Amino acid sequence: MMRAIVIDNFGGPDVLKRREVERPEPGPGKVLVRVIVSGTNPVDTKLRQDASWARLTPPLILGYDISGVIEEVGPGVEDLAEGDEVYYTPEIFGNSHGSYAEYNVVPAAIVARKPQNLSHEEAAAIPLAGGTAWEALVRRLELRIGETILVHGGAGGVGSFAVQLAKSMGAYVFATASAANLDFLGELGADHPIAYDSEDFVAVVEGETGGGVDAVFDTAGHDNVGRSLNCTRAYYHCTDIMTCCHYIDIMRVRAGPQRRPTAVVCSANGPFCDIISCHVSRCRKVAPYIQATIQYCQSKRPTIVIIGAIQAIPQR
Repeated sequence: MMRAIVIDNFGGPDVLKRREVERPEPGPGKVLVRVIVSGTNPVDTKLRQDASWARLTPPLILGYDISGVIEEVGPGVEDLAEGDEVYYTPEIFGNSHGSYAEYNVVPAAIVARKPQNLSHEEAAAIPLAGGTAWEALVRRLELRIGETILVHGGAGGVGSFAVQLAKSMGAYVFATASAANLDFLGELGADHPIAYDSEDFVAVVEGETGGGVDAVFDTAGHDNVGRSLNCTRAYYHCTDIMTCCHYIDIMRVRAGPQRRPTAVVCSANGPFCDIISCHVSRCRKVAPYIQATIQYCQSKRPTIVIIGAIQAIPQR
């Protein structure tokens, strides 16, 4: 048996319940990981409220960032062994066994070894948020040296990774956040922080570039994507992570075939973690920013690391 936080139905924070559940066993090609730290992201709140879009039905265990130690390996696993420290993002779609538990079974193919100079808290803050930013900037936007990018929500979990990655890739970065977080954007490396609650980002970008940015990455939602069309160059790229079918439809109508909107839903796998760990642990060009930590079991493990906003984790 193991302890876990389970939801039996969708709803508010009160649906999160701690209980004893069966400890999973690793099948062929899988490993059993003892969870040391579980990351918590804004998507956890969305899934708690209604996870049907991710093909999930209660009861289920949420949580999609893990740093831990391999407890047992299943048949056919050769590159990992008991005792290895690892980190990864469990699959979101169709996976009802997330990281809010003492143990997690995962395909060995999506697991990466944790860099020795990263704590478990730092490692658990990387895979989902960092992987989403990497997917957006490198694979979808194909950002290049010397290009300009506008990052909406630059002080959030994904946005903070995006600002740092964009700078490390040689881009000029505009980033939006509340006025209270402008200094933080500067610390991340943003060239021009913009206070969305007191400035018009369209006017700011147009005024400085004279023709708009080459790329837009929206992590905040609202009407940012539609408004960003007014401060972008022809043939720009725009990527959104906010379950944005409505906005993508707007962009197809307004942008036309010369502009390419895409939506990102990312699960970071082992090869990605190996890449991002180079930026984080060796080059030190990118760093995870942890909002808070919560110990949710009476033992010393596991711990929840809060990457973005979350509501009401059950206390002991």
